[in-house]
Amino acid sequence: MMTQCPTNYGRRNRLRQVSDMIEHLRTHALLVQKRDRLIREGKPIPEGMFVVGELVRRHRPAMGVRA
Repeated sequence: MMTQCPTNYGRRNRLRQVSDMIEHLRTHALLVQKRDRLIREGKPIPEGMFVVGELVRRHRPAMGVRA
C-alpha cells in the first residue's frame, strides 16, 4: 500500500516536501497494463517501480445488499 499523505508517511521517509513525494510517486509508478506488456515481451521490469491500476476486479453485491 502506497500513500501520498505527507502528514503520516512524510515523517517516515526521506522526502520531506509534498512536491518531492508526488514527483517520486509519479516517476516510480508503473501501470499494470505496461507491466503486463513488459512481461509478455520478456523485458525486465525496472528496479524500484511499483504497480498501479486495477489489480483485482471482483463482481460482488454492494455492502448491505442481500443476494
